Amino acid sequence: AAGVHVRPYITLPVEAGVYPNEANFDRFFDAVKAMIAWAEEEALPVEWVVVDMETPVQVVEQIDDYLAELRLLDIYRLFLEHRNPACFARSVANYRTLVDHCHAHGFKVHVISFPFVLDDYSDGDRGIQDAFDVPVSGVHWDEVDFMVYRTMYRGYAGMPFTSDLVYRYSQKAREIFGDSASVVVGLVLWPGWLEGALGYSCPEELEADIEAAMAAGLRRIHVFYLTGLLEKEDPVAWMSPDVSDFEVPPRDPFTTLLVDVGMPLLDRIL
Repeated sequence: AAGVHVRPYITLPVEAGVYPNEANFDRFFDAVKAMIAWAEEEALPVEWVVVDMETPVQVVEQIDDYLAELRLLDIYRLFLEHRNPACFARSVANYRTLVDHCHAHGFKVHVISFPFVLDDYSDGDRGIQDAFDVPVSGVHWDEVDFMVYRTMYRGYAGMPFTSDLVYRYSQKAREIFGDSASVVVGLVLWPGWLEGALGYSCPEELEADIEAAMAAGLRRIHVFYLTGLLEKEDPVAWMSPDVSDFEVPPRDPFTTLLVDVGMPLLDRIL
């Protein structure tokens, strides 16, 4: 009613993995069809469906536990357990069916997923996506969005990644997905949620990441997320970034190590 653009973001109960993925397609598709039927019945001015394609939360928790103990071999074994090319191919076909259903009802589909989906193109298979249960490639999404959360990479890897991380993944997204590509930057947190200190420390960090994405040629840039912005002492400063003088950020050695060495290696061994 206020003219705010709205995209329904559909999730599932925890026991179903929360996010849509290879393992819970039927249940998620039922939820999407129910939402579309409701929107049509109520004549709601909604034109998009969001598919937040992420690994089941139970698997993510297991990976986090292994990481905390540096059990890297166990993580690799877990990935191999989830590696099933035939099942992955069926899942891609399933999500094509979902997109076709949405299009038939006049809805566009916005998929969001991990940036390492973009690292899955250095060999001839889709091993990374298969191992993480996230069938993104091969589906004709209307917008393909990648969560390049520099602050989360910094927290997991313990490396001081710069906005070059956002630039490099934004560049990859545009090269692979063209005009349908976009990115989500973050995290904008607050004390008490996901250890708020791990998010951006100031609006200038957010501004630098937006500028990096723009320098890579992207113009649809999302920020995660609004609750964190509103909890800041000066929300207006966070919501009014000056990105008029964007340019390519300096090369970051940690980003180079990750993007040019680490992820291609993971792609090859999967």
